[in-house]
Amino acid sequence: MNSVSTSDDICRKQYYKEVDEYIKSIISKFREKTVITQVMHDRIIECLTNNNSSSYNARFISWCRTTFVIQNTGAKFLLYDSKTKKAVLIYESMYNVYKHTHIETAHAERDKCLDSLSLNYSWYNRKLLQLFIKNCSACQKRKPIVKPMLSKPIIALEFMARVQMDLIDMRTRPDAMSDRKVYRWILQLKDHFTKFCWAKPLEHKESREVYNCIREIFFMFGAPAILQSDNEREFVNELINSLQVDFPVHGRPRHPQSQGLIERTNAILTDALGKLMEDNSSNHWSLGLPCVIFRINIRSTHTTRKTPYQLVFGQNPRTNMSDEHGHGTVVFRKSKCL
Repeated sequence: MNSVSTSDDICRKQYYKEVDEYIKSIISKFREKTVITQVMHDRIIECLTNNNSSSYNARFISWCRTTFVIQNTGAKFLLYDSKTKKAVLIYESMYNVYKHTHIETAHAERDKCLDSLSLNYSWYNRKLLQLFIKNCSACQKRKPIVKPMLSKPIIALEFMARVQMDLIDMRTRPDAMSDRKVYRWILQLKDHFTKFCWAKPLEHKESREVYNCIREIFFMFGAPAILQSDNEREFVNELINSLQVDFPVHGRPRHPQSQGLIERTNAILTDALGKLMEDNSSNHWSLGLPCVIFRINIRSTHTTRKTPYQLVFGQNPRTNMSDEHGHGTVVFRKSKCL
């Protein structure tokens, strides 16, 4: 625990060192308002709550009154942006907020992290967020080396119109939960329209075990019009024949190039799963799989600019984790899923 804390302290100091260097490189008239420090935060609140503001110049008073609003919680005053009505991100809290956001979006790139931050924060900085992501140790250790496969465009117009399925081979890193239960495969399904994902750990690559997992998902969300897979034709035909007992689903074996969506998602899933295991120092990827899938489903996609969770359920996910201001839900505490 101490070694983890020491490592995090080193990363924090290095990050703020680079942040300070970046702020110093900005033109002086913009430097003070690039980020809101705790000292500036207190000055703004004092200016807005003090009827006698003679100690501040007119320009600063005007800027405070037009840019910020305050909320009295009884214990203390909280500062919010007047336009977005969202909490102001303080310089001293940047590292923790950026870290939690990056982890809880499954180590997503900058734009996905920005979408998550914008739900509850204002005055965050794109450049400083990118600086944090660039120095993320888990991302540095697991840089993608395989170029994405070019895929044929496939159009889906509604949820569950087309679902792509694939099996991820984890036999090189089996998860032995007990002497009798060893997971060696991951079954992943992805809805083509909303990009919503499901994933289940499997012990064997058998149509009966896959059928049981898919059957459970389809009874919860409904069956797709088309279930697409690039696995062996005999495997797909046997699976579809089993599913058609309960659902009017049609199978469609496809060439891997037309499976681009699920192939890219496989890479995203395994990469995020490896980073979660790195963060939690664990080898039980089957326990972290639901956590990673949830995080992937609550981060925005480039095509829709919304999260798959929003498109499927029509609302943001509920959690019992609130931000440091006690307002809204933006990040989770330390992951306990592993």
